[in-house]
Amino acid sequence: MRFKRVLHVFRNTPQGRETLLGAAELCHATRSQLHVYLPEEPRFTLQLDADLIEVPLDRSYTLDPETARRHAEETLETTGVTAHWVEPSHRLASTMPVIQGRFHVMSCPRSLSTPAPSPLPVTLGSRVRRLVRSAPFPLLIPTAPNLVWSRVTAFFAGSKHALRALLWARDIASNAGVPLEILTHAERGAVRQAERALKESGLEESLGPHWRVLEAPAFTSLLWEVPRESLVVAGAFGRSGVKAQFLGSRTEAMLAHLPNPLFLVGPAAPAPEES
Repeated sequence: MRFKRVLHVFRNTPQGRETLLGAAELCHATRSQLHVYLPEEPRFTLQLDADLIEVPLDRSYTLDPETARRHAEETLETTGVTAHWVEPSHRLASTMPVIQGRFHVMSCPRSLSTPAPSPLPVTLGSRVRRLVRSAPFPLLIPTAPNLVWSRVTAFFAGSKHALRALLWARDIASNAGVPLEILTHAERGAVRQAERALKESGLEESLGPHWRVLEAPAFTSLLWEVPRESLVVAGAFGRSGVKAQFLGSRTEAMLAHLPNPLFLVGPAAPAPEES
């Protein structure tokens, strides 16, 4: 499968260069189009079907706007990826630009704006968390500096969210022509649930050879099994009420401890063949 359209909001700094390289790497591997937005205002609205998400940006996104496109173009020169420049479709009454379009993946750093004080670990900004929970597409979280990946690792415990993430991992690895590894933590019936999910979805024969069940005293111990050169794919689920920011204990552990680029498939993101 070809993911077609990947959206990236460019931060005009050397750190922004690295996350743009991460987005370009995914596009090159999956033969997708890279759509780059160069913000000129410190906030914009992302229109996702019926949902409007206001995205505040820190001032680094609008530093030296006259050099932003040149820096982005220079960054992409060695990647073999050509940018499609995104323009706002319209503006709200407050003159806030609106980005509208059908995107299949969005690439963004861990935080789009300076985080406010929060009881949560500063592993992912609040607006990025909202995107993971509500966006009708997965989010790529590149590293800075960019870590070039040459394999795909997926965590799988058998839930419907994990199954959708597994399908994305399969398709990314297939398109990129790199090895796929599927890891399941041997705890609390996860192995039985994962095995049943593979059988019921008809994936046991094709993905079974890539599946490993690992014993570990805790899920965080399992993270040592992730190769440094892996793109890590995981499902993230949403909650309501006071726990709405929480993406699940395993996803939070990955965010806190893994240095790898992450590909997060939220509860509103469809399977790849439906996107």
